[in-house]
Amino acid sequence: MGARAPMADLPADQPVNGQGPYESWTINLPMRGADGFLSFKPALLRKTTDTASDYLPLTRENIIRQAFKFLGKRYGRGHLYNGRDCSGLKSDVYRSMGLILPPNSGAQGKSPAFSHRFFSASDSHKARVEAVMNAQVGDLVVVPGHVLMILGKIDGQPYVIQDVPFAVFHDQLGKIHWTKLNEVSVTPLLPLLADENHSYVDVMTSLIQLTEQK
Repeated sequence: MGARAPMADLPADQPVNGQGPYESWTINLPMRGADGFLSFKPALLRKTTDTASDYLPLTRENIIRQAFKFLGKRYGRGHLYNGRDCSGLKSDVYRSMGLILPPNSGAQGKSPAFSHRFFSASDSHKARVEAVMNAQVGDLVVVPGHVLMILGKIDGQPYVIQDVPFAVFHDQLGKIHWTKLNEVSVTPLLPLLADENHSYVDVMTSLIQLTEQK
């Protein structure tokens, strides 16, 4: 997602590889030339596939729409297994709108590309919960080693989309419960635990606040 290819400078009616270009983008496909160096060859990319002529506008609707295209895709730390991890998911989504994010959650949580609200040990649990309850769709919650995207609320409960191997929370008996996810998943935010004594909200380091394009 967000990959770009240069357009080929060819007449609009010129066939490419024996096929008319009327329903396709005519692009220059990078390839290795006979001399071993980079070269380009005209190719067709159908317009009916998930493509666009330019970056998408940076809006909350587009961010959520792009994120949900990954729902159920396998988790892969560092893009293993042809998948992605938490920061990779956000990088892919935002790249389709022309924003290039750092490769890990910690750096994303400090990226100057966004507005941030930072949190420290002096911020109370109440203040942290209030902040996530006031977060907007598409905002990012950053905790040590992980980043999650706010989707909105259902019955007053904030929900997030995340790419994670497992989720930890207290079950109905109050015991620590581990649920294997291993894919891009939608979960409630407030019950999620960082460890036995701290929720994600309690260890949140920053809240990335999206500024939409007008």
